[in-house]
Amino acid sequence: MPTKRRLLKGAKFSASHTTVVPDAVYVIQFAGELKSVTKVSPHLIIPKGSRHPRLKFHPRSGGLECIVHGRDAGQHLWIYTNDPVQVQQDIQAAWKIYIT
Repeated sequence: MPTKRRLLKGAKFSASHTTVVPDAVYVIQFAGELKSVTKVSPHLIIPKGSRHPRLKFHPRSGGLECIVHGRDAGQHLWIYTNDPVQVQQDIQAAWKIYIT
């Protein structure tokens, strides 16, 4: 399972966990560019990939939990924001472009 380490640098990214699966890189970088996102924190890696890459969102206190089901593996991401509905819509729109 190819992963990237120490990819995320800057104020919006958590320094404690920096291993990211390939399909989650796109979501993290896009979310980091959104003005309403205050922080993106990668979490649990799911070692099983998916034939149909997709995103799942769950509202959480302070933002969103985004689960990226990628081609090679999956990953949970915590996205801290004051506007979770708009952030979710923006990420889903960007994901559709990325997948096609």
